[in-house]
Amino acid sequence: MQGNKQCIIKGIFKREKKIFLSNFLLMASFFYFAALFISLFIKALGNGDFFAIILFLVSFLFLSFGVVVLKKELFLGFFKIELYENEMKIKDSFFKENTIYYKDIVNLDVFEGNVNVSTSEKNYSLSYLKNSFEISSFVQKKLSEIKRKRVLHLETEEKAYYLNKKRMVLKILIEFGIFAFAVVGIFVCVLLTEGRDTSDFTSMDKKIFVVFSIVETILMLSLFFYSKAVWKSILIYKDSKCRYSEVLSAFLIDRELSEKAVRVIKTLDSGRIVIYQSPSGAYKASFETFLLKNKSWYSYFVSDSYQLIEEIEEYLENFKEDLQIESIF
Repeated sequence: MQGNKQCIIKGIFKREKKIFLSNFLLMASFFYFAALFISLFIKALGNGDFFAIILFLVSFLFLSFGVVVLKKELFLGFFKIELYENEMKIKDSFFKENTIYYKDIVNLDVFEGNVNVSTSEKNYSLSYLKNSFEISSFVQKKLSEIKRKRVLHLETEEKAYYLNKKRMVLKILIEFGIFAFAVVGIFVCVLLTEGRDTSDFTSMDKKIFVVFSIVETILMLSLFFYSKAVWKSILIYKDSKCRYSEVLSAFLIDRELSEKAVRVIKTLDSGRIVIYQSPSGAYKASFETFLLKNKSWYSYFVSDSYQLIEEIEEYLENFKEDLQIESIF
């Protein structure tokens, strides 16, 4: 119990030896290459080598990767995930516990004992979960309940979708621009110093190299921290895309139906099931998903033939939970 809230499901963590061994080797490799490039950086710096700054950036990159893997392995004992009626509590390191309300979740990924939960503000990742399927099933059920209750307006979601798409593209372009500017800066520095070795630098060359080093460091740090803003914009875009697809698919539920269609069943996640009757009187069900890009329906599976509509309705009962059948028109 926590206050008046009952914990429904708790995460069960168990480290797998094979995965731990592979991660340990990966982490050791990252730290080895980080140490290697740091030693090369110190040597190059002592010799006044032009590429010292590049060696420093590469060593920083390997060190960052090693720390990420280390966090996953070292802090496993601090990991925690608890599911409640309206929210979940996650602790993915020794830092503070985070409360995430289901209504704020924009993405949920589960694979091989790993759970990644994303909101529009932050991404949380937990590993070695024995009951990851149980957790994901419960959370997906809660997300489905929220989707059924929420009321979406086509015009509002359309504006939000295109606005968030523009913002995402702009931020990605800015990130690529920062990277391109950093690369161009290397060639500009070489051009301005006429390709001379640092030992042969003139007083002006040294000033140019100092400015270059400062600018490159600022650009690399900007690239690192700005990537978080890019990732956030991608998550917001994905959420708005799902919402727009959901409301538009409901609006266009009867588009592209042939005269043979006798019933349309709406599924929750931008999908539909169309029951067709052939000239012989047999019934088939076409499982279709809505393609937002073309604003059209795509059939990805067609059932076997059934002589009675009651038989195909009984057949569709098997998919009621997985497809989250919403209503019948």
